[in-house]
Amino acid sequence: MVLISLALAAVIAVRMYRNFGFNLVQERGLILAMEVLATDFAGWSELFPARQKMTAEWLETMAFGIEGHLLDTYMPLALRTKLLDDFRPSEASVRQASQ
Repeated sequence: MVLISLALAAVIAVRMYRNFGFNLVQERGLILAMEVLATDFAGWSELFPARQKMTAEWLETMAFGIEGHLLDTYMPLALRTKLLDDFRPSEASVRQASQ
């Protein structure tokens, strides 16, 4: 599964590099941010519900049905549960988004 995830991340990275000229760090950062939003990690989809649906659909298309591969690689589930509060949107962000 890890090998499939890494291969898939490489395919996405190459596509983004060709289309936008991003470097690998930027690409992985962008994909990771999209996965955080698409999977509602730490409550981020509450701030951007329409974007959450868009990113989930995009990742479904690009990842051929496999979700969260970079998120799982960079932050395994055991570590994720320990750090969840550190990654939540701030209360000020939630208030500002609701206005």
